[in-house]
Amino acid sequence: MRAWLLNAFGEPLELGELPEPAPGPGEVVVEVAACAIGTGERLIAAGGRQAYTGEAFAFPHVLGYQACGRVARDGCGWNAGQRVVIDGIFTCG
Repeated sequence: MRAWLLNAFGEPLELGELPEPAPGPGEVVVEVAACAIGTGERLIAAGGRQAYTGEAFAFPHVLGYQACGRVARDGCGWNAGQRVVIDGIFTCG
């Protein structure tokens, strides 16, 4: 999949390729049409949030957790083609 990637703190985002994601239990794959990158993500990209530099944060990193698109693969009670809005604070179920 194509994505704008953060490869290092303080560096500009670069358009790159990542492997196609596979949904795990309780997950669904969404083909994203639009995604917001807000103040928090800009601080992370600049390296201003040092809490994200641990093992849980890996490069390359795709920023943004508020998005909209269509379900690409069935799962978690959603049907392929269904329109969705994603807010990172919610999970399936």
